[in-house]
Amino acid sequence: MAQAGIHHHHHHHGRVHRYPKGPVFSNMTPDYLCRQAESLIRTLSDGKSAGSDAALGSHEPIVDGYAHVLALDVDRLRLEREIARLAESGDPRMAGELRELSVMLRRVTHTSEQLRGLLDAARARAELAGRSHA
Repeated sequence: MAQAGIHHHHHHHGRVHRYPKGPVFSNMTPDYLCRQAESLIRTLSDGKSAGSDAALGSHEPIVDGYAHVLALDVDRLRLEREIARLAESGDPRMAGELRELSVMLRRVTHTSEQLRGLLDAARARAELAGRSHA
């Protein structure tokens, strides 16, 4: 799959690419998104064992995580549409691409669900911690 476009030569949008703070998802490939989300999943999983709920006391990683979940969900919908379109076209040359998209869809779905589960747990812990300090 093409890398998230670094070398886009067609600047017919006439807008300069500024990089705002926070995650920018529009030009990221599903693969890149999954890798980002998987590293977040590792961070959140480690957080449970290391008792580093202090880090989660700030909602920053949680908010960031949910932004990833949303981006993955958007990707999932796009992949589903793409798969449906290819399947309906019935073009035998597209079989390979269909398989690739299906694999990617499974990965995106799995990653999204895993991340959402961890975030819900982390958020619950953060809220409990917040209440006990009140």
